[in-house]
Amino acid sequence: MDTLQQVREAVGRVTGHDVSAIDAAQALNLDSISRISLLVELENTFQMPMDTEETVPESFESLASLTALIDSLR
Repeated sequence: MDTLQQVREAVGRVTGHDVSAIDAAQALNLDSISRISLLVELENTFQMPMDTEETVPESFESLASLTALIDSLR
Protein backbone atom coordinates (compact mmCIF):
# COMPACT_ATOMS: atom_id res chain seq x y z
CA MET A 1 0.00 0.00 0.00
CA ASP A 2 1.38 3.40 -0.92
CA THR A 3 1.82 6.32 1.47
CA LEU A 4 -1.12 8.31 0.11
CA GLN A 5 -3.49 5.38 0.64
CA GLN A 6 -2.25 4.84 4.19
CA VAL A 7 -2.66 8.56 4.96
CA ARG A 8 -6.14 8.50 3.41
CA GLU A 9 -7.15 5.58 5.64
CA ALA A 10 -5.69 7.24 8.75
CA VAL A 11 -7.64 10.45 8.05
CA GLY A 12 -10.80 8.39 7.60
CA ARG A 13 -10.28 6.62 10.92
CA VAL A 14 -9.73 9.90 12.78
CA THR A 15 -12.52 11.91 11.17
CA GLY A 16 -15.06 9.12 10.79
CA HIS A 17 -15.69 10.29 7.22
CA ASP A 18 -15.25 8.45 3.96
CA VAL A 19 -12.31 10.20 2.34
CA SER A 20 -11.72 7.54 -0.31
CA ALA A 21 -13.02 9.70 -3.13
CA ILE A 22 -11.64 13.13 -2.24
CA ASP A 23 -8.87 14.65 -4.30
CA ALA A 24 -5.45 14.57 -2.63
CA ALA A 25 -5.19 18.37 -2.93
CA GLN A 26 -8.63 19.10 -1.44
CA ALA A 27 -8.57 20.97 1.88
CA LEU A 28 -9.31 18.74 4.86
CA ASN A 29 -10.38 21.58 7.18
CA LEU A 30 -9.30 19.74 10.34
CA ASP A 31 -9.68 21.41 13.71
CA SER A 32 -6.84 21.38 16.24
CA ILE A 33 -8.13 18.33 18.12
CA SER A 34 -8.42 16.36 14.87
CA ARG A 35 -4.87 17.36 13.95
CA ILE A 36 -3.55 16.05 17.25
CA SER A 37 -5.53 12.82 16.91
CA LEU A 38 -4.30 12.42 13.35
CA LEU A 39 -0.71 13.03 14.43
CA VAL A 40 -0.98 10.13 16.89
CA GLU A 41 -2.71 7.95 14.28
CA LEU A 42 0.04 8.66 11.73
CA GLU A 43 2.74 7.86 14.30
CA ASN A 44 1.06 4.52 14.91
CA THR A 45 0.38 3.80 11.25
CA PHE A 46 3.92 4.54 10.08
CA GLN A 47 5.66 3.40 13.28
CA MET A 48 7.70 6.59 13.56
CA PRO A 49 7.74 9.61 15.84
CA MET A 50 6.51 12.88 14.40
CA ASP A 51 8.52 15.92 15.45
CA THR A 52 6.09 18.66 16.41
CA GLU A 53 8.45 21.30 14.98
CA GLU A 54 8.14 19.70 11.55
CA THR A 55 4.39 19.20 11.73
CA VAL A 56 3.22 22.73 11.11
CA PRO A 57 -0.51 23.36 10.53
CA GLU A 58 0.09 23.57 6.78
CA SER A 59 1.13 19.91 6.86
CA PHE A 60 -2.48 19.03 7.69
CA GLU A 61 -4.06 21.01 4.84
CA SER A 62 -4.63 18.05 2.52
CA LEU A 63 -3.88 14.40 1.89
CA ALA A 64 -1.09 15.52 -0.44
CA SER A 65 0.58 17.71 2.19
CA LEU A 66 0.32 14.94 4.79
CA THR A 67 1.82 12.45 2.35
CA ALA A 68 4.69 14.86 1.61
CA LEU A 69 5.31 15.23 5.35
CA ILE A 70 5.47 11.46 5.87
CA ASP A 71 7.76 11.01 2.88
CA SER A 72 10.09 13.75 4.14
CA LEU A 73 10.39 12.09 7.56
CA ARG A 74 11.25 8.63 6.23
